[in-house]
Amino acid sequence: MQRQSVKRVGSQQLPERPVMSFDPEIKRGDLLTESQAAYLLNLSPRTLRNWRHRGGGPKFVKHSSRCIRYRRADLSEWISQRVRKSTSDLGIIQNLK
Repeated sequence: MQRQSVKRVGSQQLPERPVMSFDPEIKRGDLLTESQAAYLLNLSPRTLRNWRHRGGGPKFVKHSSRCIRYRRADLSEWISQRVRKSTSDLGIIQNLK
């Protein structure tokens, strides 16, 4: 994090806001709320909460105990991992044998 020069307001000198460097791959809107992720997956928010608590479901970002977000890329990956050709297709488990 880099600091910019000091800004003068009247007789006070106030530091300007710090310049934040972010990952260029993450764009605004890439982090979804629980409700947005549930809507995208056609699930209820309660289902996502249960999966987080019990383990399973898509990866999530935990900013704090009350602020959970989902990355679009993680949701897409999670969906891709669940594509099957038939009901007897076990996916990854089948490939390990």
